[in-house]
Amino acid sequence: MEKYCWKCGKKIDANAQFCTNCGANQNQQATAQQQNYQQSNYMQSQAVAMPYNETRTPGLIASTKLAFKDTFKINKCMGRADYWWSQLGMSLLFWGVNIVVFTLIAVTAGGLGTFDSGSGLDSFGVGMFIWIFSMIIECILIWICSFTATVRRLHDAGYSGWHYCWTIAGAFCFGLLSVVTLVLTCLHSSYPAKWPRP
Repeated sequence: MEKYCWKCGKKIDANAQFCTNCGANQNQQATAQQQNYQQSNYMQSQAVAMPYNETRTPGLIASTKLAFKDTFKINKCMGRADYWWSQLGMSLLFWGVNIVVFTLIAVTAGGLGTFDSGSGLDSFGVGMFIWIFSMIIECILIWICSFTATVRRLHDAGYSGWHYCWTIAGAFCFGLLSVVTLVLTCLHSSYPAKWPRP
């Protein structure tokens, strides 16, 4: 039985400790391969232990700012912590703005509203129209930001942004298919990345 020398590539006896052509120690090959294997395993374990996040310290404010800054960018990645912090930030912002606007309308309209016989409009009704209109605009802006953040998060997990279609399809089956997108956004960052990481 024969094997090949790890250094020069010549055939040598399977039990030989040294190459007959170049004199290389054949035990060094096993040691080098073992070190490469251990180093490779260490690097892979560090990749999982140190996930990608564009903000160095993900948090409510920093991650929400990042999501709004990258609202119209989908060809990149967004780390898991940045994604979930930004989703929380956008939800709090949405409800906070709506509560403040609704409260201001209720206070300025006198609570129950006053009827203006000249115009035929109830001031509270006009206020409600303004609140509903502002809420629709806010919903559209936050949905766009959330959509692009989800696509970037899917990219970071190693999946195509087209997987967001599960969420859209979920609207037609009581949200059941939305669970697919939810699970994919919870996965670790994939290495190597298929999309750019700044």
